[in-house]
Order: sequence, then structure tokens, then C-alpha cells
Amino acid sequence: MWIARAALEEAVGDLIRARDLDPGSGSGMRSQLSCVQSLYENTPEVVEAAEYAWVGLSQASHQHAYLLDASPSEVEHLLDLVASVLHVT
Repeated sequence: MWIARAALEEAVGDLIRARDLDPGSGSGMRSQLSCVQSLYENTPEVVEAAEYAWVGLSQASHQHAYLLDASPSEVEHLLDLVASVLHVT
């Protein structure tokens, strides 16, 4: 999960750099996702995939006693979303 999340973070930064902008080293992922939302408003599937994958991977990466672990099919879906974002960059 952590590797997929790191790959997604890098891909989001690459999406921003692809539009000749600097994602900034101190910017949080929420800020970068907001930038991607504005920059890629003509391709909402990219924005939705990045946002959904980020939330899902963040939740799956943190253990909580009151939550179930992600199922293998959920993990596979999140990894597919990350792959779709990576193919855009």
C-alpha cells in the first residue's frame, strides 16, 4: 500500500509538472489534488481516479481497530486506479 501511495504522489506531481507548474516540495497532497482538479477539468476521470485512489490508499495504510482491512479486490481496484493515473503522466 505504501509503495502504491508513493507512486500516486509522484504521479500527481508529474501531472502538475506536465502543465509547466511546480507542485512545490511543501505542498500537501490535498493541495496538489486540488491543482490537478483545476488543471485537468477536461479529463475528470483522471481527477476522480487520483482522488479516489488517494483516499482509499490512505485509509488502507492506517490501521484502526474499528475498521476492516481492505479486501484483495479493493486493493486491486486501488492499484488499477494508480496505474491509470500513471499512464496519463
